[in-house]
Amino acid sequence: MSNMGFIEALLSQKDESARLRLLAGYNAETVMRIVCAFLNNDGGWIVIGASGDGARTGVDVEAVAADIQRNAVQRIKPLPLVYIHAEDYQDGKVVLVTVMKGGLPPYSFDSSYYTMAGDQVVKPNTDEVNLLIRRSMTSSSSWEKSTCLDAEWENLNVNLMHEVVCKGLERGRLDERNNTPEKLLGNLQLVDTPNVKNGAMALFGQETPRFLPQSRMRIQVMLGGKAASQYEDTVVMEGNLLELSKRASDYFLNRLPMVSEFHHKEWDRKDYSEYPQDVLDEAVTNALIHRDMSDTTGEVLVFIYADRIEIINPGTMPENLIKKKNVVLPHVSTPRNPLMAEIFYVDGKMEKTGRGLKLIHDQMNDLKRKLPEWECLDGRTKLTIYRTPNIVRLNARVTEYIATKKVGGSFSKQDYLQYWNYKISDPTAKNDLQQMVNARLCRKDGSGPATRYVVLANN
Repeated sequence: MSNMGFIEALLSQKDESARLRLLAGYNAETVMRIVCAFLNNDGGWIVIGASGDGARTGVDVEAVAADIQRNAVQRIKPLPLVYIHAEDYQDGKVVLVTVMKGGLPPYSFDSSYYTMAGDQVVKPNTDEVNLLIRRSMTSSSSWEKSTCLDAEWENLNVNLMHEVVCKGLERGRLDERNNTPEKLLGNLQLVDTPNVKNGAMALFGQETPRFLPQSRMRIQVMLGGKAASQYEDTVVMEGNLLELSKRASDYFLNRLPMVSEFHHKEWDRKDYSEYPQDVLDEAVTNALIHRDMSDTTGEVLVFIYADRIEIINPGTMPENLIKKKNVVLPHVSTPRNPLMAEIFYVDGKMEKTGRGLKLIHDQMNDLKRKLPEWECLDGRTKLTIYRTPNIVRLNARVTEYIATKKVGGSFSKQDYLQYWNYKISDPTAKNDLQQMVNARLCRKDGSGPATRYVVLANN
Protein backbone atom coordinates (compact mmCIF):
# COMPACT_ATOMS: atom_id res chain seq x y z
CA MET A 1 0.00 0.00 0.00
CA SER A 2 2.95 2.34 0.50
CA ASN A 3 3.23 2.90 -3.25
CA MET A 4 -0.52 3.37 -3.78
CA GLY A 5 -2.07 6.77 -4.25
CA PHE A 6 -4.29 7.77 -1.35
CA ILE A 7 -7.54 7.40 -3.33
CA GLU A 8 -6.56 3.92 -4.51
CA ALA A 9 -5.71 3.00 -0.92
CA LEU A 10 -9.13 4.24 0.22
CA LEU A 11 -10.92 2.25 -2.46
CA SER A 12 -9.02 -0.88 -1.44
CA GLN A 13 -10.46 -0.68 2.09
CA LYS A 14 -13.80 -2.40 1.53
CA ASP A 15 -14.68 -2.23 5.22
CA GLU A 16 -14.67 1.58 4.98
CA SER A 17 -17.44 1.70 2.35
CA ALA A 18 -19.99 3.18 4.78
CA ARG A 19 -17.59 6.06 5.45
CA LEU A 20 -16.69 6.73 1.82
CA ARG A 21 -18.74 8.52 -0.85
CA LEU A 22 -17.81 8.73 -4.54
CA LEU A 23 -19.58 11.55 -6.39
CA ALA A 24 -19.23 11.87 -10.16
CA GLY A 25 -20.22 15.55 -10.10
CA TYR A 26 -20.55 18.36 -7.59
CA ASN A 27 -23.72 19.53 -5.88
CA ALA A 28 -23.18 21.74 -2.84
CA GLU A 29 -26.34 20.66 -1.03
CA THR A 30 -25.56 16.96 -1.41
CA VAL A 31 -21.98 17.37 -0.22
CA MET A 32 -22.95 19.47 2.81
CA ARG A 33 -25.57 16.94 3.92
CA ILE A 34 -22.97 14.16 3.77
CA VAL A 35 -20.44 16.32 5.64
CA CYS A 36 -23.01 17.05 8.35
CA ALA A 37 -23.92 13.37 8.68
CA PHE A 38 -20.27 12.33 8.95
CA LEU A 39 -19.68 14.99 11.63
CA ASN A 40 -22.56 13.57 13.67
CA ASN A 41 -21.24 10.01 13.30
CA ASP A 42 -17.69 8.74 12.96
CA GLY A 43 -16.32 10.91 10.16
CA GLY A 44 -15.54 9.81 6.61
CA TRP A 45 -14.33 10.78 3.14
CA ILE A 46 -16.02 12.22 0.07
CA VAL A 47 -14.32 11.89 -3.32
CA ILE A 48 -15.72 14.31 -5.91
CA GLY A 49 -14.89 13.60 -9.53
CA ALA A 50 -15.07 9.80 -9.41
CA SER A 51 -18.03 7.60 -10.36
CA GLY A 52 -19.38 4.73 -8.30
CA ASP A 53 -17.15 2.24 -10.11
CA GLY A 54 -14.07 4.32 -9.30
CA ALA A 55 -13.55 5.87 -12.76
CA ARG A 56 -12.42 9.50 -12.76
CA THR A 57 -15.05 11.81 -14.27
CA GLY A 58 -13.31 15.16 -14.01
CA VAL A 59 -14.44 18.31 -12.17
CA ASP A 60 -13.10 21.84 -11.80
CA VAL A 61 -11.03 20.90 -8.77
CA GLU A 62 -10.05 24.41 -7.61
CA ALA A 63 -13.56 25.84 -7.95
CA VAL A 64 -15.18 22.87 -6.21
CA ALA A 65 -12.68 22.90 -3.31
CA ALA A 66 -13.20 26.64 -2.75
CA ASP A 67 -17.00 26.30 -2.83
CA ILE A 68 -16.99 23.43 -0.33
CA GLN A 69 -14.76 25.42 2.04
CA ARG A 70 -17.06 28.45 1.85
CA ASN A 71 -20.25 26.42 2.38
CA ALA A 72 -18.79 24.38 5.24
CA VAL A 73 -17.76 27.38 7.36
CA GLN A 74 -20.86 29.45 6.58
CA ARG A 75 -23.68 26.89 6.61
CA ILE A 76 -22.65 24.13 9.04
CA LYS A 77 -22.88 24.77 12.78
CA PRO A 78 -20.92 24.47 15.04
CA LEU A 79 -17.63 25.14 13.22
CA PRO A 80 -16.67 21.87 11.49
CA LEU A 81 -13.20 20.41 11.10
CA VAL A 82 -13.18 19.54 7.39
CA TYR A 83 -10.14 19.32 5.13
CA ILE A 84 -10.58 19.83 1.36
CA HIS A 85 -7.71 18.78 -0.88
CA ALA A 86 -6.96 18.16 -4.57
CA GLU A 87 -5.72 14.58 -4.80
CA ASP A 88 -3.93 12.80 -7.67
CA TYR A 89 -5.99 9.99 -9.18
CA GLN A 90 -5.90 8.21 -12.55
CA ASP A 91 -3.63 10.70 -14.35
CA GLY A 92 -5.68 13.63 -13.11
CA LYS A 93 -7.09 15.14 -9.93
CA VAL A 94 -10.19 14.73 -7.82
CA VAL A 95 -11.39 16.61 -4.74
CA LEU A 96 -10.99 14.72 -1.47
CA VAL A 97 -13.02 15.93 1.51
CA THR A 98 -11.90 14.49 4.85
CA VAL A 99 -14.45 14.89 7.66
CA MET A 100 -13.54 14.21 11.27
CA LYS A 101 -15.96 12.98 13.89
CA GLY A 102 -17.28 16.20 15.37
CA GLY A 103 -16.40 17.17 18.92
CA LEU A 104 -19.59 19.23 19.44
CA PRO A 105 -22.61 17.28 18.16
CA PRO A 106 -25.27 17.73 16.97
CA TYR A 107 -24.11 19.49 13.79
CA SER A 108 -26.62 21.10 11.45
CA PHE A 109 -26.60 22.21 7.83
CA ASP A 110 -28.92 25.18 7.15
CA SER A 111 -30.55 24.49 10.53
CA SER A 112 -31.34 20.83 9.70
CA TYR A 113 -29.64 17.83 11.30
CA TYR A 114 -28.31 14.88 9.30
CA THR A 115 -26.86 11.57 10.39
CA MET A 116 -25.96 8.15 9.00
CA ALA A 117 -28.26 5.12 8.98
CA GLY A 118 -26.00 2.34 7.70
CA ASP A 119 -24.56 3.85 4.54
CA GLN A 120 -27.46 6.28 3.99
CA VAL A 121 -27.70 9.98 4.92
CA VAL A 122 -30.95 10.61 6.81
CA LYS A 123 -32.65 13.24 8.95
CA PRO A 124 -32.75 11.97 12.53
CA ASN A 125 -35.98 11.92 14.48
CA THR A 126 -36.42 13.77 17.77
CA ASP A 127 -35.15 10.86 19.89
CA GLU A 128 -32.04 10.52 17.72
CA VAL A 129 -31.33 14.26 17.98
CA ASN A 130 -31.65 13.99 21.76
CA LEU A 131 -29.11 11.14 21.71
CA LEU A 132 -26.68 13.38 19.82
CA ILE A 133 -27.23 16.15 22.35
CA ARG A 134 -26.63 13.75 25.24
CA ARG A 135 -23.46 12.55 23.53
CA SER A 136 -22.23 16.14 23.52
CA MET A 137 -23.24 16.64 27.15
CA THR A 138 -21.51 13.46 28.32
CA SER A 139 -18.31 14.54 26.58
CA SER A 140 -18.53 18.04 28.05
CA SER A 141 -16.52 16.88 31.07
CA SER A 142 -13.57 15.96 28.86
CA TRP A 143 -10.28 17.58 29.74
CA GLU A 144 -10.20 20.30 27.09
CA LYS A 145 -13.73 21.52 27.97
CA SER A 146 -13.22 21.45 31.73
CA THR A 147 -12.70 24.77 33.54
CA CYS A 148 -9.08 25.75 34.13
CA LEU A 149 -8.98 26.62 37.82
CA ASP A 150 -8.12 30.25 38.68
CA ALA A 151 -7.66 31.15 34.98
CA GLU A 152 -9.23 34.31 33.55
CA TRP A 153 -9.42 35.89 30.10
CA GLU A 154 -6.51 38.15 31.06
CA ASN A 155 -4.31 35.05 31.38
CA LEU A 156 -4.65 34.36 27.64
CA ASN A 157 -2.42 35.82 24.93
CA VAL A 158 -4.83 38.06 23.03
CA ASN A 159 -2.31 38.89 20.29
CA LEU A 160 -1.75 35.20 19.57
CA MET A 161 -5.50 34.61 19.43
CA HIS A 162 -5.98 37.48 16.95
CA GLU A 163 -3.14 36.08 14.84
CA VAL A 164 -4.88 32.69 14.61
CA VAL A 165 -8.23 34.30 13.75
CA CYS A 166 -6.60 36.33 10.96
CA LYS A 167 -4.97 33.21 9.52
CA GLY A 168 -8.30 31.39 9.62
CA LEU A 169 -10.08 34.19 7.79
CA GLU A 170 -7.33 34.38 5.16
CA ARG A 171 -7.50 30.63 4.54
CA GLY A 172 -11.29 30.59 4.39
CA ARG A 173 -11.48 28.33 7.44
CA LEU A 174 -13.45 30.92 9.39
CA ASP A 175 -16.24 33.17 8.22
CA GLU A 176 -16.85 36.74 9.29
CA ARG A 177 -19.16 35.63 12.11
CA ASN A 178 -16.14 34.08 13.85
CA ASN A 179 -13.98 37.15 13.39
CA THR A 180 -12.91 37.66 17.02
CA PRO A 181 -11.16 35.40 19.54
CA GLU A 182 -14.16 35.66 21.86
CA LYS A 183 -16.53 34.35 19.19
CA LEU A 184 -14.21 31.59 18.00
CA LEU A 185 -13.43 30.22 21.47
CA GLY A 186 -17.03 30.67 22.55
CA ASN A 187 -18.36 28.69 19.58
CA LEU A 188 -15.90 25.89 20.36
CA GLN A 189 -16.94 25.97 24.06
CA LEU A 190 -13.35 26.68 25.11
CA VAL A 191 -14.47 29.84 26.89
CA ASP A 192 -17.69 30.27 28.83
CA THR A 193 -17.50 33.71 30.43
CA PRO A 194 -16.13 34.09 33.01
CA ASN A 195 -14.67 30.58 32.83
CA VAL A 196 -11.60 29.77 30.75
CA LYS A 197 -11.39 26.10 29.79
CA ASN A 198 -8.28 23.92 29.85
CA GLY A 199 -8.17 23.82 26.04
CA ALA A 200 -8.02 27.59 25.73
CA MET A 201 -5.24 27.80 28.32
CA ALA A 202 -3.27 24.99 26.64
CA LEU A 203 -3.47 26.80 23.29
CA PHE A 204 -3.20 30.47 24.21
CA GLY A 205 -2.02 30.79 27.82
CA GLN A 206 0.49 33.52 28.64
CA GLU A 207 1.88 31.61 31.62
CA THR A 208 0.57 28.19 30.72
CA PRO A 209 2.91 26.14 32.99
CA ARG A 210 1.52 27.97 36.04
CA PHE A 211 -1.90 26.50 35.28
CA LEU A 212 -0.94 23.39 33.30
CA PRO A 213 2.49 22.05 34.33
CA GLN A 214 2.17 19.27 31.74
CA SER A 215 2.43 21.81 28.90
CA ARG A 216 6.06 20.98 28.37
CA MET A 217 8.49 19.43 25.87
CA ARG A 218 11.92 18.00 26.57
CA ILE A 219 14.54 17.56 23.82
CA GLN A 220 17.62 15.48 24.64
CA VAL A 221 20.65 14.90 22.43
CA MET A 222 21.94 11.44 23.28
CA LEU A 223 25.65 10.79 23.68
CA GLY A 224 27.28 7.94 21.79
CA GLY A 225 25.99 5.46 19.25
CA LYS A 226 22.71 3.70 18.53
CA ALA A 227 22.14 2.40 22.06
CA ALA A 228 23.18 5.58 23.87
CA SER A 229 21.86 5.84 27.43
CA GLN A 230 23.47 9.15 28.42
CA TYR A 231 22.74 12.58 27.06
CA GLU A 232 25.02 15.48 26.24
CA ASP A 233 22.43 18.25 25.97
CA THR A 234 18.91 18.84 27.25
CA VAL A 235 16.49 21.62 26.37
CA VAL A 236 13.24 21.95 28.32
CA MET A 237 10.55 24.04 26.62
CA GLU A 238 7.49 25.28 28.48
CA GLY A 239 4.55 27.28 27.16
CA ASN A 240 1.30 26.91 25.28
CA LEU A 241 1.05 24.32 22.53
CA LEU A 242 1.26 26.82 19.67
CA GLU A 243 4.45 28.25 21.15
CA LEU A 244 5.92 24.78 21.74
CA SER A 245 5.24 23.84 18.13
CA LYS A 246 7.05 26.95 16.88
CA ARG A 247 10.00 26.61 19.27
CA ALA A 248 10.52 22.93 18.41
CA SER A 249 10.47 23.78 14.69
CA ASP A 250 13.10 26.50 15.25
CA TYR A 251 15.24 24.09 17.29
CA PHE A 252 15.28 21.50 14.50
CA LEU A 253 15.99 24.14 11.89
CA ASN A 254 18.90 25.68 13.78
CA ARG A 255 20.43 22.75 15.66
CA LEU A 256 20.22 19.66 13.47
CA PRO A 257 23.26 19.05 11.23
CA MET A 258 23.11 19.92 7.54
CA VAL A 259 24.50 17.70 4.81
CA SER A 260 26.43 19.19 1.88
CA GLU A 261 26.46 17.47 -1.48
CA PHE A 262 28.55 18.32 -4.56
CA HIS A 263 27.29 16.99 -7.87
CA HIS A 264 29.76 15.48 -10.32
CA LYS A 265 31.29 18.07 -12.65
CA GLU A 266 29.34 20.85 -10.92
CA TRP A 267 30.62 23.53 -8.55
CA ASP A 268 27.21 24.16 -7.00
CA ARG A 269 26.75 22.79 -3.51
CA LYS A 270 23.38 21.48 -2.29
CA ASP A 271 22.73 21.73 1.46
CA TYR A 272 19.90 19.82 3.08
CA SER A 273 18.86 18.70 6.54
CA GLU A 274 19.42 15.12 7.63
CA TYR A 275 15.70 15.05 8.43
CA PRO A 276 13.03 16.85 6.34
CA GLN A 277 11.78 19.86 8.28
CA ASP A 278 8.12 19.34 7.41
CA VAL A 279 8.33 15.72 8.59
CA LEU A 280 9.64 16.83 11.98
CA ASP A 281 7.07 19.66 12.19
CA GLU A 282 4.24 17.23 11.42
CA ALA A 283 5.55 14.70 13.94
CA VAL A 284 5.75 17.29 16.74
CA THR A 285 2.31 18.69 15.87
CA ASN A 286 0.84 15.19 16.09
CA ALA A 287 2.54 14.56 19.42
CA LEU A 288 1.28 17.83 20.91
CA ILE A 289 -2.31 17.72 19.70
CA HIS A 290 -2.87 13.98 20.25
CA ARG A 291 -1.19 13.72 23.65
CA ASP A 292 -3.11 12.92 26.81
CA MET A 293 -3.21 16.33 28.49
CA SER A 294 -4.93 14.94 31.58
CA ASP A 295 -1.61 13.36 32.57
CA THR A 296 -0.23 16.25 34.64
CA THR A 297 3.16 14.55 35.05
CA GLY A 298 3.62 13.80 31.36
CA GLU A 299 5.55 15.70 28.71
CA VAL A 300 6.43 15.31 25.04
CA LEU A 301 9.92 13.80 24.80
CA VAL A 302 12.29 14.09 21.84
CA PHE A 303 15.46 11.97 21.85
CA ILE A 304 18.04 12.71 19.15
CA TYR A 305 20.38 9.77 18.54
CA ALA A 306 23.18 9.37 16.02
CA ASP A 307 20.96 7.39 13.64
CA ARG A 308 17.39 8.37 14.54
CA ILE A 309 14.98 10.73 16.32
CA GLU A 310 12.38 9.37 18.73
CA ILE A 311 9.29 11.45 19.59
CA ILE A 312 7.23 10.18 22.52
CA ASN A 313 3.94 11.55 23.80
CA PRO A 314 1.62 10.50 26.65
CA GLY A 315 -1.37 8.51 25.40
CA THR A 316 -1.77 5.67 22.93
CA MET A 317 -2.94 5.81 19.32
CA PRO A 318 -6.38 4.53 18.30
CA GLU A 319 -6.38 1.06 16.80
CA ASN A 320 -6.35 0.38 13.05
CA LEU A 321 -4.07 3.28 12.11
CA ILE A 322 -0.78 1.39 11.77
CA LYS A 323 -0.02 -2.19 10.76
CA LYS A 324 3.36 -3.83 11.40
CA LYS A 325 4.77 -0.59 12.86
CA ASN A 326 5.18 1.24 9.54
CA VAL A 327 2.22 0.51 7.23
CA VAL A 328 -0.14 3.49 7.46
CA LEU A 329 -3.76 2.50 6.87
CA PRO A 330 -6.29 5.00 5.45
CA HIS A 331 -8.08 6.51 8.41
CA VAL A 332 -10.13 9.48 9.50
CA SER A 333 -8.23 11.37 12.18
CA THR A 334 -9.69 10.96 15.66
CA PRO A 335 -7.71 13.40 17.80
CA ARG A 336 -7.79 13.00 21.55
CA ASN A 337 -8.43 16.76 21.80
CA PRO A 338 -10.76 17.55 18.84
CA LEU A 339 -11.54 21.16 19.80
CA MET A 340 -7.88 22.04 20.23
CA ALA A 341 -7.21 20.28 16.92
CA GLU A 342 -9.67 22.69 15.28
CA ILE A 343 -7.57 25.64 16.42
CA PHE A 344 -4.43 23.98 15.03
CA TYR A 345 -6.32 23.44 11.75
CA VAL A 346 -7.52 27.07 11.60
CA ASP A 347 -3.94 28.21 12.30
CA GLY A 348 -2.60 26.08 9.43
CA LYS A 349 -0.62 23.64 11.59
CA MET A 350 -2.73 20.69 10.45
CA GLU A 351 -2.65 21.12 6.69
CA LYS A 352 -3.56 17.52 5.97
CA THR A 353 -6.13 16.54 8.56
CA GLY A 354 -6.03 12.77 9.04
CA ARG A 355 -3.02 12.51 6.74
CA GLY A 356 -0.13 13.40 9.05
CA LEU A 357 1.06 9.82 9.52
CA LYS A 358 0.98 9.15 5.78
CA LEU A 359 2.82 12.40 5.06
CA ILE A 360 5.62 11.35 7.42
CA HIS A 361 5.72 7.84 5.95
CA ASP A 362 5.64 8.92 2.30
CA GLN A 363 8.29 11.62 2.57
CA MET A 364 10.76 9.26 4.21
CA ASN A 365 9.85 6.61 1.65
CA ASP A 366 10.50 9.07 -1.22
CA LEU A 367 13.92 9.86 0.28
CA LYS A 368 14.65 6.12 0.31
CA ARG A 369 15.17 6.19 4.07
CA LYS A 370 14.32 3.40 6.43
CA LEU A 371 10.58 3.75 7.01
CA PRO A 372 9.43 5.46 10.23
CA GLU A 373 7.91 3.27 12.92
CA TRP A 374 5.10 3.82 15.44
CA GLU A 375 4.80 1.88 18.69
CA CYS A 376 2.51 2.07 21.72
CA LEU A 377 4.38 1.37 24.96
CA ASP A 378 3.15 1.71 28.56
CA GLY A 379 0.41 4.21 27.71
CA ARG A 380 2.66 6.26 25.40
CA THR A 381 3.13 6.55 21.64
CA LYS A 382 6.63 6.51 20.17
CA LEU A 383 7.48 7.58 16.63
CA THR A 384 10.97 6.73 15.36
CA ILE A 385 12.28 8.64 12.34
CA TYR A 386 15.46 7.15 10.92
CA ARG A 387 18.41 8.94 9.43
CA THR A 388 19.70 5.74 7.83
CA PRO A 389 19.22 5.38 4.07
CA ASN A 390 17.32 2.28 2.99
CA ILE A 391 20.06 0.85 0.77
CA VAL A 392 19.02 -1.71 -1.83
CA ARG A 393 21.83 -3.11 -3.95
CA LEU A 394 20.85 -3.71 -7.58
CA ASN A 395 22.42 -6.33 -9.77
CA ALA A 396 23.57 -5.58 -13.32
CA ARG A 397 20.50 -7.20 -14.92
CA VAL A 398 18.10 -4.97 -13.02
CA THR A 399 20.15 -1.84 -13.75
CA GLU A 400 20.26 -2.61 -17.48
CA TYR A 401 16.60 -3.54 -17.83
CA ILE A 402 15.07 -0.67 -15.87
CA ALA A 403 17.07 1.84 -17.93
CA THR A 404 15.14 0.70 -21.02
CA LYS A 405 11.76 1.59 -19.48
CA LYS A 406 9.88 4.86 -19.28
CA VAL A 407 8.45 6.11 -16.01
CA GLY A 408 4.75 5.28 -15.94
CA GLY A 409 5.10 2.28 -18.25
CA SER A 410 4.56 -1.26 -17.08
CA PHE A 411 5.77 -4.78 -17.79
CA SER A 412 5.20 -8.35 -16.67
CA LYS A 413 7.47 -11.10 -15.45
CA GLN A 414 7.09 -12.69 -18.86
CA ASP A 415 8.34 -9.48 -20.51
CA TYR A 416 11.38 -9.56 -18.25
CA LEU A 417 12.15 -13.20 -19.05
CA GLN A 418 11.74 -12.50 -22.76
CA TYR A 419 14.17 -9.57 -22.59
CA TRP A 420 16.82 -12.00 -21.35
CA ASN A 421 15.86 -14.59 -24.00
CA TYR A 422 14.70 -16.93 -21.22
CA LYS A 423 18.34 -17.48 -20.18
CA ILE A 424 17.49 -16.80 -16.54
CA SER A 425 15.30 -19.01 -14.36
CA ASP A 426 11.86 -18.15 -13.08
CA PRO A 427 13.09 -17.82 -9.44
CA THR A 428 15.91 -15.51 -10.60
CA ALA A 429 13.39 -13.32 -12.43
CA LYS A 430 11.22 -13.17 -9.30
CA ASN A 431 14.20 -12.10 -7.19
CA ASP A 432 15.13 -9.40 -9.71
CA LEU A 433 11.58 -8.06 -9.80
CA GLN A 434 11.47 -7.98 -6.01
CA GLN A 435 14.72 -5.97 -6.05
CA MET A 436 13.01 -3.38 -8.27
CA VAL A 437 10.04 -3.16 -5.92
CA ASN A 438 12.24 -2.91 -2.82
CA ALA A 439 14.29 -0.16 -4.47
CA ARG A 440 11.03 1.63 -5.32
CA LEU A 441 11.86 1.54 -9.00
CA CYS A 442 8.55 -0.25 -9.62
CA ARG A 443 5.17 -0.76 -8.05
CA LYS A 444 3.60 -4.20 -8.16
CA ASP A 445 -0.02 -4.16 -9.36
CA GLY A 446 -2.34 -7.15 -9.32
CA SER A 447 -1.58 -10.76 -8.45
CA GLY A 448 -0.96 -14.06 -10.17
CA PRO A 449 -0.49 -14.20 -13.97
CA ALA A 450 -2.06 -10.70 -14.31
CA THR A 451 0.65 -9.02 -12.19
CA ARG A 452 2.18 -5.91 -13.76
CA TYR A 453 5.13 -3.80 -12.60
CA VAL A 454 4.58 -0.06 -13.02
CA VAL A 455 7.81 1.90 -13.45
CA LEU A 456 8.29 4.63 -10.83
CA ALA A 457 11.90 5.55 -11.67
CA ASN A 458 14.53 4.41 -14.15
CA ASN A 459 17.79 5.41 -12.52
